[in-house]
Amino acid sequence: MDTTTPQAAAYRFGRFTLDLARVALPGDGGAEQPLPPKSFALLGLLVENAGRPLDRDTIVAAVCPDAAAPDEAITECVRDIRKALGDEAQRLLRAAPRSPRCRSRTWAATRRPAGSPTGSPRTRSPTSPTSATST
Repeated sequence: MDTTTPQAAAYRFGRFTLDLARVALPGDGGAEQPLPPKSFALLGLLVENAGRPLDRDTIVAAVCPDAAAPDEAITECVRDIRKALGDEAQRLLRAAPRSPRCRSRTWAATRRPAGSPTGSPRTRSPTSPTSATST
């Protein structure tokens, strides 16, 4: 499965809309939350794969393949995302406990395509990559 190809142009979660086409993250009032490009790319990758743990190698390949210190780059991206979303409690973006070889990250919040009704959240299940609806 190609984890870098967006399935929808935009996703809603909480008070935010992740607009992949515009590379923007506006909140409820329309004010955009600034994110560096790699941090935005990581957020998009995680939201596109909501509920599915993504291991370090997958994240590095998609977000920072040329980084001299990819672990530090990923840590910085995660910090940027949590700050922009106010996710200090790690309710949206979760990290799995460290294992000897890798650490995975999971988007834990319910997300739905931005054009869908607020009462019908859609997430991609780990066993069904086509359960997300595109806008």
